[in-house]
Amino acid sequence: MELRVSDESLAGLRNGSLIAVDNLGRVLEVEVEFEHGVRVVTVEPHDSDIRRTPGPIASVSIRPAP
Repeated sequence: MELRVSDESLAGLRNGSLIAVDNLGRVLEVEVEFEHGVRVVTVEPHDSDIRRTPGPIASVSIRPAP
């Protein structure tokens, strides 16, 4: 899933002060790429979380890291 993230939130995701969590409560891996000059942020659950809590990502929230 691709999502829009502010520069401030992206900085927090990259330095570990924030995490991305989906509608099923799974902590998501965040990947940032630049394609043709456009920043693309992609998130997906860890493999173990997919097996333990299967289901599609319907929404994502950015939260402070525990």
